[in-house]
Amino acid sequence: MRTRIEGPMRSRTLGPVAIAAVALALSAAAVLLPADRADAQIVTEIVVTVSPSTEQQNVAVTDLDSDNVTFALSVSVSRPVPLPFTPITVTPTAFIADLAGWGAVISPENARFNGSGSAEFVADIIIPANLSAGRLISVDFSATVEGAVLFNLVPDEGLVTVLPYYKIGRTYSTEARTFNQGDRGSLNFTITNRGNGEDTIEIVLGDEAGLELRGITIQYPRTQRLESWESTAVQFFLNIEKDAPSGTAQINFTLKSQGSGDKVTSSVQFTIQVEETALRALWMNYWWAIVLLVVVLVVAVYIVRRRRRHRREDAEALEYLKRKEARRQAGPAGEKAVAGSGAREAPASEEAPEAGAEDDGGGVPGVGAEAEEAVEVEVGVEVEGE
Repeated sequence: MRTRIEGPMRSRTLGPVAIAAVALALSAAAVLLPADRADAQIVTEIVVTVSPSTEQQNVAVTDLDSDNVTFALSVSVSRPVPLPFTPITVTPTAFIADLAGWGAVISPENARFNGSGSAEFVADIIIPANLSAGRLISVDFSATVEGAVLFNLVPDEGLVTVLPYYKIGRTYSTEARTFNQGDRGSLNFTITNRGNGEDTIEIVLGDEAGLELRGITIQYPRTQRLESWESTAVQFFLNIEKDAPSGTAQINFTLKSQGSGDKVTSSVQFTIQVEETALRALWMNYWWAIVLLVVVLVVAVYIVRRRRRHRREDAEALEYLKRKEARRQAGPAGEKAVAGSGAREAPASEEAPEAGAEDDGGGVPGVGAEAEEAVEVEVGVEVEGE
């Protein structure tokens, strides 16, 4: 887009006499020329043109880095009435509205014209960092003019489009976390889209199969869609199997920018320590002692119960013999009673052989040595009485 700028410019090189001479010459030219051509013949035409090959450009800035674009310019000067010793100096300028931090370097700095002509310039424009993707920046190219009394200035503009860039920021703890076998827990980290446009961040867990072989399974979100400079907390859950081996495990996540075609990536790494539970650690370290203790307890219980059984059986047998002898001492009626009661109480004494006392042919089966000796004494007294 071009805008015509008109106006006189005070010359820094013309003295009073020269100015008077120039005014006289211009007046004479205006008188001699037709009215419709007078202005065209005495006004200097200055046109600033941006080369079509550089008129529209793209710039790749980031959140931290600026970028430069280069425009090729030409300045043409048309002087209808060239005056000797009155050169015109044209200095190209650049301007960007509503943008802080921009800069421009134009070389050469200026050009001088005694008559009509043109000059070429190169404008290096600095575009600041951290601009939104797709933003269209207009660079206005104009010029300052020295030495021309009357001139028309026609400026031009160049366009710069900010390209999208992709960058992933992440925050996480590097401190190792401890989990016991059979535990369930969670960890989290923060993702920030540091690009200048919307992006989808893909989350990929590394060596997932290897973690599962170690008894560690992880549940986590697969993608996060974020606006420029938006942050989100990502939480993932761990399940440690009860028989998972103890030791250190690494959990690695790769973050991929889908907007960049997975070219921009970042990573997050966690370290966890799997420890055995107290019971499992006790068993793994002292299993042999535990087995030995169980065996000793079983044997001890068996011995105690056997001794109690033997004592009970000895007591029952001794009681039976005492009742039998008491009835025998009571007489024939007691003998019959003893025979009847003996038949009825025999089952109680039949268990005595299992108690372990051997029958030597003269003792009472199932009766201990002390009980048998006592019975013999009592029997001997009864016989003497007969």
